[in-house]
Amino acid sequence: MIKLFAFTLFLLPHLLLAQQRKAFSIIGHTSFYNNKQLVIQGGIYTLSNKYNDFDLVNDKADSVNNPFKIVQVQHNEFAINGFLKYPHPFQVMNMDAENNINCSYFFFVDGGTANIEINDLSTTKNLGNLLQSKSNKEYQYLKRLYNNAVDSVTGEIYNFKAKQKTIQKYIIQNPNSYVALWDLAFDYAFAKNSKTDDDRKI
Repeated sequence: MIKLFAFTLFLLPHLLLAQQRKAFSIIGHTSFYNNKQLVIQGGIYTLSNKYNDFDLVNDKADSVNNPFKIVQVQHNEFAINGFLKYPHPFQVMNMDAENNINCSYFFFVDGGTANIEINDLSTTKNLGNLLQSKSNKEYQYLKRLYNNAVDSVTGEIYNFKAKQKTIQKYIIQNPNSYVALWDLAFDYAFAKNSKTDDDRKI
């Protein structure tokens, strides 16, 4: 199964070249971080960053090598605008007074406007019920399918093999799912500590 996933991840950038770019906006609502800065990360920032393919309006940063955007919250709100070829995960981050980095859970944007609600990220990782993108709904559904293998609070994977088997079955049933492919990229980019030698043999 590892070989199947590796092959799938290898092909992903080539399969996505024909996609048309869609405009998107992320509007953040937060009184907790009013007059403070937040960091928005799009895609993933690892050796797998070749999957990132989005551009931000009025921003010269390369989203492949630098997928971060610093935003200033004013009047309890901020907004970023851009274009993407296919659904992308995003994440909101903040560094507190003790230099601890607090991150939200990933959420998905697939074009159009996404509204998110941000509270204290050190205690609240969810971004509210305003986010209704098709890809984010799919992500929430996919997470429910493998919730017996992942801690629902911390997101820590305690049964990597079981999660991967669930995603494998989902991809077979939904071969056009960008969300499932991103979830694979998350695991192989960030979940190294969750994998054992036996996991690598599946």
